[in-house]
Amino acid sequence: MLRTAITCVAILGVSALAIAEDRDVVGKSGGTGGHRWEFDGKASGKAAVGKPDGRLQVKVKNGDVVRFKVEGGTHGVLFEKAKSEQEGGVWEIVKDSGALKELPSDAGFDRFDRKNAQTTDAKGPGNKLIEIKIKNLKAGAANGILFACNPHSAFGDPDSTMMLGVIVLDEEKKKD
Repeated sequence: MLRTAITCVAILGVSALAIAEDRDVVGKSGGTGGHRWEFDGKASGKAAVGKPDGRLQVKVKNGDVVRFKVEGGTHGVLFEKAKSEQEGGVWEIVKDSGALKELPSDAGFDRFDRKNAQTTDAKGPGNKLIEIKIKNLKAGAANGILFACNPHSAFGDPDSTMMLGVIVLDEEKKKD
């Protein structure tokens, strides 16, 4: 009986550590920050399309749900490798939370891989864009889920583009 109780406590303890969380990434505009994504008190700056460096980092665990929503301005979320990441089981769209479509035909979107990237419709304040569940994200920024804004990331220099982010695995710090 005692062994069963200890086993149950151990199982419950492990389960408590593995509880999935919701993460909100918020599109905003105006003020001194201009057009930006915000997460966990940080805002996106400018970075290069197709690269994880310098982007707003959204740290997650596998099983977490990332919710994209708009609080200011008009934004959509664009996933740079949507098709291959979904096919590879990295993430999935939460049922009834939104949909992805092909990129707009505007020339500015040519900076993204049109065969792989997909976007939501752009929406105004108070709207949810989409929720994705992280299923099998690997460690390291190079494996991160690159996201951008439809339409704001289609403007300017591709090496200095606004509203870029990356979803990365939140790796446990190793104890010395």
